[in-house]
Amino acid sequence: MNRVFNRELVSVIAVVSLAVMAMSVLQPVLPLFLTSIGVSPTVLGLMFSVGMIGMGFGESSAGWLADKVGVKIPLGVGTIACIPLILCFVFTSNIPFIFAIFLVWGVVRAAVFGPGRGYIGGTVPFSQKATFMAIYAASMSVSRSIGSLLGGFVGDRLGYDWNFYFAAGIALLGGALMIFSLRKIPWGKPAIPPPAV
Repeated sequence: MNRVFNRELVSVIAVVSLAVMAMSVLQPVLPLFLTSIGVSPTVLGLMFSVGMIGMGFGESSAGWLADKVGVKIPLGVGTIACIPLILCFVFTSNIPFIFAIFLVWGVVRAAVFGPGRGYIGGTVPFSQKATFMAIYAASMSVSRSIGSLLGGFVGDRLGYDWNFYFAAGIALLGGALMIFSLRKIPWGKPAIPPPAV
């Protein structure tokens, strides 16, 4: 297992975990924030529905993109490209614009999930795939829990706007980790070696 559990695999899992944590920082407070700027419960539900539609499209598209160009571009989209979208929430109360943010953010933030699982599927030997998929799922759960706890704490102590700043900072950290820790994986083409048996 030590031979399989290399720096690149750890980095891919860590990048996806940070992206999940950035999303989770906003989960407890986003409905409260939107309500505080005058969004009605009905419109709030529609906004989250639009975001989920975007995620459905984004996850399938990112998987296709990873097959064509490798994992680095989708991981970069799911971390770095999320930053301006997250910060847009702070600077607008325009309902149509918030709908657009939800849709695009849904597409972009989902870009990490398929490539992360695909990288494990393509690099881990068949005899260890279940173990590493379980490690991947456990890391997502831990990141989600830490992010939600941090989000609630920050929202109560510093105000809702700070949740977006913290989420953007965590996404930036994930993007930086992707750039500097996955240097051996080339840009623009798949770099997943044949799995060991």
